[in-house]
Amino acid sequence: MSISGWCLLLLLCVYLEVYSTYVLSTKKIVWTWETGHLLGDQQTKKLEGHDIYGNAHYPGGRQASAVWNDNNGTVWMFGGFGFDANRHMSFGKANYLNDLWKYDLEEGTWSLLLDPVSETIDKADRPEPRQSAIACGYKNIYFMIHGGFGEDSRMFNDTWLYEINRHVWTPLICNLTISVCISDKVHHPASRAEAVAWCTDEILYMHGGVNQSFHVLNDFWTFSLIEMAWRELPVPKSNELHPAPRNGAVTWTLKTAEGAHELYMFGDNIMNGVHINAGLLTPPFLHRNGGYVAQLWKFAFPQCTWTLLNGIPNYVISQRMVSKCVGRYGVLNVPSQDNRPGCRKLAAGWTDDEGNLWLFGGLGTATKIPYMYTYAHLLSDLWVYNMTTAMWVWMGGSNTEDVANHLNVSESYPGARYDFATWTDNETMYIFGGFGLDSDKQPTLLGDMWSFHMKFYQTWISPKKKDIHPLFVFLIALFVLFTIFGLFGTSLYLKKSLNAPRHPPKHTDKVEVRYTKLKSQVKFKP
Repeated sequence: MSISGWCLLLLLCVYLEVYSTYVLSTKKIVWTWETGHLLGDQQTKKLEGHDIYGNAHYPGGRQASAVWNDNNGTVWMFGGFGFDANRHMSFGKANYLNDLWKYDLEEGTWSLLLDPVSETIDKADRPEPRQSAIACGYKNIYFMIHGGFGEDSRMFNDTWLYEINRHVWTPLICNLTISVCISDKVHHPASRAEAVAWCTDEILYMHGGVNQSFHVLNDFWTFSLIEMAWRELPVPKSNELHPAPRNGAVTWTLKTAEGAHELYMFGDNIMNGVHINAGLLTPPFLHRNGGYVAQLWKFAFPQCTWTLLNGIPNYVISQRMVSKCVGRYGVLNVPSQDNRPGCRKLAAGWTDDEGNLWLFGGLGTATKIPYMYTYAHLLSDLWVYNMTTAMWVWMGGSNTEDVANHLNVSESYPGARYDFATWTDNETMYIFGGFGLDSDKQPTLLGDMWSFHMKFYQTWISPKKKDIHPLFVFLIALFVLFTIFGLFGTSLYLKKSLNAPRHPPKHTDKVEVRYTKLKSQVKFKP
């Protein structure tokens, strides 16, 4: 191959290294079953000793618990809809719960802190049993919950703080009729459940939810974890792009280089719901496929503006729109602008160190075209979204609906589910419980725990942060070397050519020149 050919090849390598934004991972997602029963509807365990996993206690099957990771080695979990230690007393029927648990990330064990079943705690000194509340916390000082849905179809708008050192609940007292906090006379959110929430170091952000009439909401609130006060943000103007009223979206939080928060949410329901009485294996409220969306939104500070990053704009509830709710999976582990998760709500989301958005499960649509007046299906697919290329990648899980738990020597994975607890620790994702299919393929309230490590499956590597491959360094050095030698050789040749003497050509023979007579006279202008 000529020198020019080698140079072109090296230039191609440089182009691919510099302008190829990402390197694709071919590793298959491997889930780890941590602990918990693979069959659903299990009651809370309270042992005199410890089980084989070191647990003296273990939560019963449940969904819609309020969870907060304090980033100090502890995960806090309150209530939900499920089974306590007295499952036999309720004839196998799930109940609204108000027990308080903590999970030690280092030891991998659960502890039951407050058990209303066995402890004589005055009702005024603890939150009422509920599901679908939101949660957050401040450092290692307190854990908080807000809102939720409880017995007798009651929606809550109260805010409770659990003081970690004192082990007591303290209410932020509010008047439910006038929606004003008596303690400091600040404005307070109305009753709701399934609100969209983002928990940061100092502020809890809350958007939407469903109210007492099961109508979706569109207000936006902040709760200062330092001042312990609510504040409502202005409603977007009619001519400004903003999400429709909704509930049940999955959320992520990222920080800009300047330290400002960026809030992301995907999926949710935008149609008013139909109340279904709570009972065995029946969620207290469901939504039909007609209200599910697959939009990815960003809310940015300090501008306080919404941006639609991905999905169908101006979504109007209709069968035509619902038919577009199916997921576009493409090829496993292969990015594409055409890829997109199906419409869903009550899924789980995590962020990794590269700022990628991970998404798992939920209640919605995979590949079957739904009918707008039927209820959605359980999902178990795993996705990742990269902000730089704005592309979704199907990373694992099933692209079909209603897949059951599977535990095998060769392969294990969690079954389809929604409304489950979730948290991360050192880029390891955890999921616990939810409503889904157990190992017997039965729709139940689950109590199993699964995990996988995101670091092993980074689909994308950012060009600004990625390591330079040694082969790339060698090729660049070779290219520079060839270029130097080429320029040096060219300069020598030109120097020799320019300095060479000029001589007229020598001919040993005489050259006879013959002319041909023109056929016509041609006149040339001067």
